[in-house]
Amino acid sequence: MCIANDGNNHRRLIVYPKVLHFPGKDKPHLFGFQLVGFDTGNNEGMCQELKDFQFKLSGIWQFIPVCQVPCISIFKNFTEERLEFVKKSDVSKRVRFMKASHLPLFWKDALVPPFRFNPKVPKEEQGRPYFVSIIAKFLPYKNAFGFESLAQMPIAEAPKFLKASKKMKAEALSLRKGEAAPKLEATTDGSKFAMPQKRNKADCN
Repeated sequence: MCIANDGNNHRRLIVYPKVLHFPGKDKPHLFGFQLVGFDTGNNEGMCQELKDFQFKLSGIWQFIPVCQVPCISIFKNFTEERLEFVKKSDVSKRVRFMKASHLPLFWKDALVPPFRFNPKVPKEEQGRPYFVSIIAKFLPYKNAFGFESLAQMPIAEAPKFLKASKKMKAEALSLRKGEAAPKLEATTDGSKFAMPQKRNKADCN
């Protein structure tokens, strides 16, 4: 996206996608974008390798219960510094910080299938989600992203990520409702999947 600058040059807006999902698959998700910064388009910015409306997305390729379109679920990388921040934060701030972004993606003939959890299938037969890193284009008419190219080959193992536990989420919800909640330890799930990029979120423009 471009805006005029001094009548001669142009700057691209660098934005981060925000998606709001609702309970039930019949209610469509809402798309928004958060302004991150500007890029002059002279190959000196942090997104110089991307064209207009392109995004670099890295995360878990899977279905989530509230969306009919498969998503790339993007989590924050696990680092010791972030872990210390999480431990020192109150539970509500902790959960917000570790919240994942689930970005709907149309990917025809994907190299690996999106993971779909089946509660009726034993855990050992579930298979596993793949970590993917791709270049995608935002498609306003579909309210989703469309695959354009691979940034790297899909992998079954990936760097660690931060994720709020179910107990932590339940405690945060209880506090928002003004209910008493048992004291829980500051736990994080630094497990097998992450977004291995220098930025905290998806690379985008």
